[in-house]
Amino acid sequence: MYATTAEVETNIGRTLSATEADQATLWIGWAERTIAARMGNLTLLDFDVLNMVIVEAVTARLRSPEPLTQVDIQVDDASVSKRYQRSSGLIEILPEWWVALGWPGSSGAFTVSPYGAADTTAVDAWA
Repeated sequence: MYATTAEVETNIGRTLSATEADQATLWIGWAERTIAARMGNLTLLDFDVLNMVIVEAVTARLRSPEPLTQVDIQVDDASVSKRYQRSSGLIEILPEWWVALGWPGSSGAFTVSPYGAADTTAVDAWA
């Protein structure tokens, strides 16, 4: 494994429960397989960057494990509301993390990248 639950605990800033630790272990494996599917052999990647991406992805999933945008809890006269900005409920590798791992970033929609040498021969259009 390229990351540990201890690193996830440090990143999230608290001790994980036994269930969370089991989930984190599972999700670390999922993140590694997701990255390997796109990048190939993980041993060829920068270990520190790979570790950071995996720990961040698992931490993000622990912070918002379900694809909810808002959770409301009401007990008697009190209520608590939590709003999540972004949660897919999956292990998600952000585009900037892919770039950090060495995957080429996208150049945008409808971008044309010509290749080959330019044709510099003079052509007489009236001939």
